[in-house]
Amino acid sequence: MSILEYSHKLVANLSRTKNIHVRRHSSLQKFNCESSNIEIYSCTDCSFQTELTLVFKQHLQDHNKQGNKNNYTIKNYICEKCTFETNFSIRLLRHATTCLTNQQDNNIWHECQQCPYKAKKKSTLKRHTIARHLDENDIKWYKCNHCPYKAKENSKLTRHINALHLDEHDIKWCRCEKCPFKTKVRLHLKNHIIARHLNEQEIKWFECNQCPYKAKQKVHLKCHTNIHHSDTHTIKWYECKQCPYKAKQKFALHKHVNARHLKEQEITWFPCDKCPYKAKEKESLKKHISNLHLGEQDIKWYKCNKCPYKAKNSSRLKEHTNAKHLDERSTMWYECDKCPYKAKRSGHLKLHIISQHLDEKDIKWFQCEHCQYKAKTNGNLKLHINSHHLEGEDIVWYECAKCPFKTKYKVALNRHVSARHCVV
Repeated sequence: MSILEYSHKLVANLSRTKNIHVRRHSSLQKFNCESSNIEIYSCTDCSFQTELTLVFKQHLQDHNKQGNKNNYTIKNYICEKCTFETNFSIRLLRHATTCLTNQQDNNIWHECQQCPYKAKKKSTLKRHTIARHLDENDIKWYKCNHCPYKAKENSKLTRHINALHLDEHDIKWCRCEKCPFKTKVRLHLKNHIIARHLNEQEIKWFECNQCPYKAKQKVHLKCHTNIHHSDTHTIKWYECKQCPYKAKQKFALHKHVNARHLKEQEITWFPCDKCPYKAKEKESLKKHISNLHLGEQDIKWYKCNKCPYKAKNSSRLKEHTNAKHLDERSTMWYECDKCPYKAKRSGHLKLHIISQHLDEKDIKWFQCEHCQYKAKTNGNLKLHINSHHLEGEDIVWYECAKCPFKTKYKVALNRHVSARHCVV
């Protein structure tokens, strides 16, 4: 079948599915199927509406559990030339343009001329080239007119503006119907639902073919493979342009640049509204609030299913499981590329490299502004300031939840809980 014949057949199929599509939205007001508006799914048993198929399916399941029969059928639009499928007709139309141009060379990889990277789509290779190989002067930057932020892609600039610069009344929040979670990015809501609210049998797992690891998102599996199973010469490194630092994960490089190379006026601070603490990363502020300011009843604990251990975030629970409960074959080791040292925790490997392998001139010291003390890590500097220079209400205390004990050192609290209250 020629490309022209296939395109005619696709249009014919879409015209048939469109009749179903129009009937499905006959009860909605002001819905224009000729436009690129996102389809709204409405429940016939209540006033619930959503743009997300995943959320709507979960809502229908909840209705069925309560004994309500809902005969609403979600239509799938399937491409005849590949495995692509969607619940939105407009997305199938967009996909068809790329599918028609790529169907003859569907199995051809587009290879980067400067590194081993390859992609199935030219557009993906183009984004890779811009991100990794263009000189600073050749990049077309998209600059924010509210702050010094700039991005290599317009979509990233839009995301930045939505996240940091929109007025509260202009923000369109994507809210989870099962918990108080809300986000400005629809994809983040979808990831939240998959991570927190889907049953085990409903999750589509992405399994590693080299170890027992499995992930709920494909991007997490890619990160895992790059970190743990890539050869030294095939690892995709993210290199800092201002120092010798390099990372296997893009977000790690971003955190490094924020922590080490941004000027004071370029930093976007996230202040705590309960104490003088402020963070350069939103996640760091969330961890701070969870660790120090949430009451016991407000914390969502992540509990280990093999021992009494519990953590305030999933990453800590994963580290605990990897360090305490996996056998030698299943353990994910973090190996030093300069000596035989290996660790079960990424933070331990980082501390090892800083203390053992960095030259004196390559270390960026964290200098105390109150005395001559300097530290190799920001964490050690914070410990020093908290224990020696803070007074009264400014001191960050780590309090035991089972007795009046409190300390300035988190490690001391952990030792106390383990020794006195038999919590591992």
